[in-house]
This record gives sequence, C-alpha cells and structure tokens, in this order.
Amino acid sequence: MEAKRNWVPLIYGYTVCVIAVVTFLICATVVVNNVFDLANPIQASFGTTLSSFEAYEADQHPASVGASARPDTASEATLRKRYEALRADRISRVTFQSWKAIVTSALLLIISVLLFVWHWRWMKRLGAAAEAGAA
Repeated sequence: MEAKRNWVPLIYGYTVCVIAVVTFLICATVVVNNVFDLANPIQASFGTTLSSFEAYEADQHPASVGASARPDTASEATLRKRYEALRADRISRVTFQSWKAIVTSALLLIISVLLFVWHWRWMKRLGAAAEAGAA
C-alpha cells in the first residue's frame, strides 16, 4: 500500500527557498550600490553641485538672474566656507546612510543564506524519509 505524500511541507520549504534567493539578490544589489556611494559620496546624491568650488559657485551665481531675485553678494571666502560645510555635510550624510544600508543588507544576506540552507537540507531529509517510507 502506498502512503499518501503530504505536499504542504514541500510547498512551504520551496517557497521559503525562493523568497530567500530573491531577498539575497535584492540585498546584494543594495550592497553594491552603496559601496559605489561610499567610494564617491559627493556624486552619490543630487542637489547643489559640490564636486568643485567652481561648480558650487556657478550654482550660487547663475548667469541669468530674474528681475525679482536678489543675487547673493557674499564674498568668495564666505562662499568657500559654505561650500566646505555643505561638502562635509554631504560626505558625512552619504557615508552614514551607505554604511547603514550595507550593514542592514549584509544581515539580510546572512539570514537569507541561513534560511535557504536550513530549508533546503530539511526538504532533502523529508524527501529521503518519504523514499524510505515508500520502500
């Protein structure tokens, strides 16, 4: 007499493995993107151009100023201080956000690998037990 096979544990196990693989792929992408952001934090975000003082100065003093807009009359030393402060702030912010995302994604990578390995081995044991029971 042949024993009826219970498919629920297998469906659960394979579902967890698929979700673990998808999680792994997404987190690996996040880690790679944030490693690039750490390599060059100035280029990592949009907003005021801080790649050079000249680019920042051009953003602050556009060539065509509207009639109602007041041009910034700050000295070059004041502009340079603002530029350095904004540049340091952006580097600090991007570095923190990148490390936070890398650590979070690395933890999810580890958890997804552990879940995948544990469930895959568990399903192999279920399969072996089902074959032994059928024999």
